[in-house]
Amino acid sequence: MWKDWFFYSRRERNGIIILIILLLILLIARLFMPTLVNHKPYDYSYYQSKIDSFKHAMYMDSLRQVWLTEDHFNRDSLSVFDPNTADSLTMRRLGFGSISITNITRYRNSGGSFREAKDLGRIYSISDSELVVLKPFIRISRKEKSLPDKVVEVTEVKAKEEKRVEYVSIEKEPEIVIELNSADTALLKMLPGIGSVLSERIVKYRSWLGGFYSQDQLKEVYGLKPDVVHNISDQLTIDTTLLVRLNPNTVSVNQLKGHPYLNFYQAKAIYEYRRDKKPIENFEELMRIQGLDTVKLGRIKPYLSFSDVGTSE
Repeated sequence: MWKDWFFYSRRERNGIIILIILLLILLIARLFMPTLVNHKPYDYSYYQSKIDSFKHAMYMDSLRQVWLTEDHFNRDSLSVFDPNTADSLTMRRLGFGSISITNITRYRNSGGSFREAKDLGRIYSISDSELVVLKPFIRISRKEKSLPDKVVEVTEVKAKEEKRVEYVSIEKEPEIVIELNSADTALLKMLPGIGSVLSERIVKYRSWLGGFYSQDQLKEVYGLKPDVVHNISDQLTIDTTLLVRLNPNTVSVNQLKGHPYLNFYQAKAIYEYRRDKKPIENFEELMRIQGLDTVKLGRIKPYLSFSDVGTSE
């Protein structure tokens, strides 16, 4: 078994020899470098003075920023305001710091709203003691929210002294159907839950595999959750004729171990079998090679082709 660690191709052996020679050259150069180069002490005082001056300027600037970043509420300067409508200038005059103004603005822009005065405590930069000071000055206007467009149409009809609400649903846009083995990133991003990052990962993994033969293989893509795969399953088709197939009788060890479903030892066992015995005629013969995990090997079956039997190595 220890011999497996010393199995290298001719290219790998040449690479190791070159690497050893380079390491020896670097080691010799490191030993003689101090005698060849005469280092003179360098005066860093000028740069040190610049660094000290920069540190002092940063310190003074940080002091000036305290008022801008921290909340300073004073009962005498506070006035009535609505946190749902107050702009940044109004909040600045009231004593809100930059962090609180930014957090409130982001909260409102993301669809959040304040229904009661205590809801302002959701902003993590506002402490409980500050909320006590602010509460008497908070006035929240009561406005009925209009229903968003394109959601439902509601028609109220009186019948037999009871109100009946009839919901008319909006027609959904027809779903697109994408062929997984030929789609580019632009097409993949049209699927729900698939963004730029995931679409690029799908294309890269597809290239590494040689194509997909099952939708379940999408679960092997890093970061792609099973529920997303389930949701898009009805919008995918797979053309297995586009699979890139390997002939185990002609490809090299590096090509075999380069497939994600084969490791080095399996590739080496296939190579040695065909070299020492005979060409492999079918998948069943491949499964009988000693040392191969037949369960894991079954995943690579769609990527193998035994046509034109014969070895090239």
